[in-house]
Amino acid sequence: MYNAIPLGVVLGLTTGLATLSPTTAVVDYVQAWDAGDCAAFKDTVTAENFEQDWGSCGAFQDARESVADAYEGDSVVVVTDLEIDGSTAVVGTRETYTYDGDTYVDTYQYTLVFTNQGWRIDSVEYLDSVGENVS
Repeated sequence: MYNAIPLGVVLGLTTGLATLSPTTAVVDYVQAWDAGDCAAFKDTVTAENFEQDWGSCGAFQDARESVADAYEGDSVVVVTDLEIDGSTAVVGTRETYTYDGDTYVDTYQYTLVFTNQGWRIDSVEYLDSVGENVS
């Protein structure tokens, strides 16, 4: 299943609300990374995931700032797969972004759990890259 989710449409619509769909959580996650917004990023992941992968907003900000100048514009997320089994979901994506003048397309698999705050990303697995200069 291929569904393009324009990030601009989602901007502002889910802030402060329980994330009602796994795909929205994934788009919000990528958008928060693109914006370097740690608070919004933390709202998309489980506390365990954030602690394991980042530990603090300072570490998140440091990682984001180390690459910020090379990113151009926002990422485009295309959902390629969605499987929901009770309180667990798996979302496959193809994500296109421009970094240091080259366009890349990477594929990811997000595993989410449903919490009292909505869907939250529990893990992210990088699967593959089509490579650079794909535009």
